[in-house]
Amino acid sequence: MAGSGYSVVPVQKAFMALRIIQLILGLAVLGLSCYPVSLTSGYYYSYVFEPGAMGIFAGIATLIFAIYWFVAASNVKLYNYWAFFAVEFFVWVMWLTTFALYASFVSSSLSGMGDYGVSSSYSGSGSGDNTVCYAGYCVSYKRDLMKRYTGTDPVSGTIYTALALSVINFLIFSTTLILYTINMVRHRSNEANVDAVRNGQIDSGPHANELKA
Repeated sequence: MAGSGYSVVPVQKAFMALRIIQLILGLAVLGLSCYPVSLTSGYYYSYVFEPGAMGIFAGIATLIFAIYWFVAASNVKLYNYWAFFAVEFFVWVMWLTTFALYASFVSSSLSGMGDYGVSSSYSGSGSGDNTVCYAGYCVSYKRDLMKRYTGTDPVSGTIYTALALSVINFLIFSTTLILYTINMVRHRSNEANVDAVRNGQIDSGPHANELKA
């Protein structure tokens, strides 16, 4: 019956490759996000690096969705296009939120303008060393090397990479969500036509007699 959802929506062959790419990028962001979260967890009492926490959540959600997709693709009894649509939309929102949080953090914090941005303080040692802190993680640096260091240290490099991969995965999920929605609408329309013919609601047309038979 149309609307039940227990039928397979035909999709383009590229979907399999796109799902694999989504899974790889999701696991990459998951791993990258664990690094800054591990450095900031527990800092400033209950502070947690929010972009990293969302990246971990989005990566896990992508892993679960990809497993469901591959398993259901080989077992039609587990396939429900409403479930696929709902879960993919949910994961799409997670990636939108992830890259938005990362982008906000990069623009406001790593640039030195946010609440948890780059800040410097004199160490008092007389050596000209300062301390740069962001996301609750502090490192020492030479005063004249501040710009170079904050742009190339492992933490900021990890955050920039996670941001880039998050944007790419968001764009891929946007593409698959749009394509799957179009395919699902067409599939439901075809299901409705077949049900109408079977129920005798359509008794005219060049192929009506063939479909009734």
